[in-house]
Amino acid sequence: MSAPCSYRSHQRTVDHRVPTADHRGGGRRGNRAADTALSGYWVEARGRYLRVVFAVQVWIERGREAAGRCRVRRMLVRSGPHPVLAELTAQIAARPDRYALFSDFDGTLVEIAERPEEVMVPVDLAANLGRVRQMLGGALGIITGRPLRQVEEYIGAAGLEASGLHGIEFNFPLTAGGSPATREAPHDLIAEVVKIVAAEPGFRLENKGAILTVHFRQVPAAGGRLRAALEEIIDRLKLDHHLKDGRAVIEIIPNGTSKGTALAEFMRRTPYAGRVPVMMGDDKADEDAFAVAQEAGGFGLKVAGEHFRSGDEPFRHAGEVRDFIAALAAHSR
Repeated sequence: MSAPCSYRSHQRTVDHRVPTADHRGGGRRGNRAADTALSGYWVEARGRYLRVVFAVQVWIERGREAAGRCRVRRMLVRSGPHPVLAELTAQIAARPDRYALFSDFDGTLVEIAERPEEVMVPVDLAANLGRVRQMLGGALGIITGRPLRQVEEYIGAAGLEASGLHGIEFNFPLTAGGSPATREAPHDLIAEVVKIVAAEPGFRLENKGAILTVHFRQVPAAGGRLRAALEEIIDRLKLDHHLKDGRAVIEIIPNGTSKGTALAEFMRRTPYAGRVPVMMGDDKADEDAFAVAQEAGGFGLKVAGEHFRSGDEPFRHAGEVRDFIAALAAHSR
């Protein structure tokens, strides 16, 4: 159960349902009403906490409903990395041989672009990734839905091992336990998807070879209709494929392959085997890799965005992922 709270300032009111959990942490205590304590600010509801202008984040607990008030219990100003990241950076720096680090590309290392070819890659990203790879003894891998040739075009200078197309492509030989999937989508599937895309001006087809990706960022309300149409095609053609939702995209992927199977392939290899896997990602497809990492004794680090929006993600955006990489790279010098 939770109690509603309302704050009014600068003629703006935001309703927020306040968690009853008492969030422990540093900060100052207060027993004044939150609207008084936050005079001069306007407050925006963001998941488990509230965001105040200038990135002040307020964690609050339920106050007295009869009085219609909520008490401020913790006020935290987050001007640096999330505490989880600061601690993880220190642990990796102290024991780099204990960890294997993995990352998605779009939405994680770089911001999502309107079109995949329009992505902006900071000039220092490849160099920082290369230093972290050296620090980890090679145990840094990229797991992406992009074709490998595109990833290598952007960050190939880092010399990273990588998997593309949701575990279909690898830039290294597979172990005995791995098996490559088909390299081309069925022609009848392509023909049917082309018809759907042609009927809706806001849809755009990206043929990645083994995977077909339909973008609908220009018509977000049409996502449900698109998914239903693609499901009908797969069922009617009796294809050995499944759909994977992304950030304003739906991908048609061969069964038996995912970012989870890709991470598992990495973990069968040296130098990843036996280490604690840490996967960074921003999308639903990354959850498969999170699950495999957890099974291997590791964990996932979420990047906030269109998919992860609870408010407690370690990374608020891709820029903070790059900051984390840069902080690790600084320890390798």
